[in-house]
Amino acid sequence: EEAVGDLFAVEGSLDFLSGKRIGALVGMQADAISSLSAEYSEHSQLYGAVDPETAARRGKEQAHKRLMASMERQLQVATTKCKARAAAYDSLVEQVHATEAALEEQKERTERVVRELAKLKAAETPENTKELEALSKLVTLNDRLKEQQEAFRGHCKRQRQELTAAIAQLEEGGGLPPEELQRLVKVEALYTQETDKLARLRSLLARKTQETHVLRRKIDDVATRGELVQYERRFVELYEQMAANLEVTRRYYTKYNTLTDAHKYLNKEISILNSISGKWAQISASESLKSSFLEQMETIRAGVADNLGRVKQKYEQDAARREELAGGLSKVMERQRVYFRAVKEFQEECTRNEALAGP
Repeated sequence: EEAVGDLFAVEGSLDFLSGKRIGALVGMQADAISSLSAEYSEHSQLYGAVDPETAARRGKEQAHKRLMASMERQLQVATTKCKARAAAYDSLVEQVHATEAALEEQKERTERVVRELAKLKAAETPENTKELEALSKLVTLNDRLKEQQEAFRGHCKRQRQELTAAIAQLEEGGGLPPEELQRLVKVEALYTQETDKLARLRSLLARKTQETHVLRRKIDDVATRGELVQYERRFVELYEQMAANLEVTRRYYTKYNTLTDAHKYLNKEISILNSISGKWAQISASESLKSSFLEQMETIRAGVADNLGRVKQKYEQDAARREELAGGLSKVMERQRVYFRAVKEFQEECTRNEALAGP
């Protein structure tokens, strides 16, 4: 544009150019020289027969038009840059929102982990300390693996975007140089390797999660001290209830057997009395029948005396057995009192040990 302005600023005929001006024009780039030559030819055809003042005025008008065209092109470039920067700003805003959402999710996950750890610490007992420590380590490992997975995903996404942009740029450029092709092959191999590594890490994470669930089930299956005490108390209550029911049942059976024996003896007595009452008139009329009746009565008395002796012997045996069982019961009760006293002392020592081992 400066060279064209100089051309129109020369006084006199436009066909006159100095050697210095020609050397400056020749020193420009080939494209600029071609454009200037075309413009010069056009100006020569338009203004060859016009006076210098009109040519200078028209030259200024053309310079002003070129300046306006240049300003319009600069305005278009600035508009394009503004749109590109607006798009980049929107992309950055979206990234900021995504980062904030990820941060909030990470905070919620951290708070949830802290709450779970607090619950595990609250449920910690001397019996499941090792299982809880292993569970805590597994939970920490799980969170660390999740963080590594998220970081690896973000890295892969960024690398994918970069590679996509590079591929688009190369497609616009018309091909790939050998060095870039080799680099892409290495990147693909690295991507395959990292994908396999991610699959292995996911498998490891799944196995660790399964082990964590197994440990949780084992911890839930182990009864705590309070539950054991409650179970023991319930078993003692059931045993006492069963013992009371057994005692009542035994009493009923004993009463039933006694009443059955009494009923049997009363039936025998009634049968004998009925027989004597029915045959007494006939017996009293004959002396031989009286002697036979007396012998039968003596036989019945001997049988009754024999039954009475057996009953007394059985009573004495039961009494001896009762005394023996009472002695055994007293010994067992004494052992039970010793056991309860030992359990109470053990619980007191456990409580004292926990108080000494506590913070």
